[in-house]
Amino acid sequence: MPIRKKDTARALELLEEYCTKLRKPEEQQLKTAIQRVLGIFQSNLFEALLDIQEFYEVTLLNTQKSCEQKLEEVNHMADKWEKSASIQNSELAQSACPVEEAVY
Repeated sequence: MPIRKKDTARALELLEEYCTKLRKPEEQQLKTAIQRVLGIFQSNLFEALLDIQEFYEVTLLNTQKSCEQKLEEVNHMADKWEKSASIQNSELAQSACPVEEAVY
């Protein structure tokens, strides 16, 4: 059964709910570990992996789509991912190398 973004979003919600119920001192290590897992699952890389898996299953494995339709969708996804990567790289560059204003 393919994993869908809405399914993972729901799983993350359940994990967050569980985490909020951990209040006892002996549960704090477990809470911290769950928060680490949540951080990983909410990362851009994990989101990209879900996008790729869903795209593969919904588009490329779809025998009802022609090669031309698949090509069009592949190009659309490539454009989307390139734009996203470009924006993220730009943001990273700005945060890593802030531009200093000249003082006159």
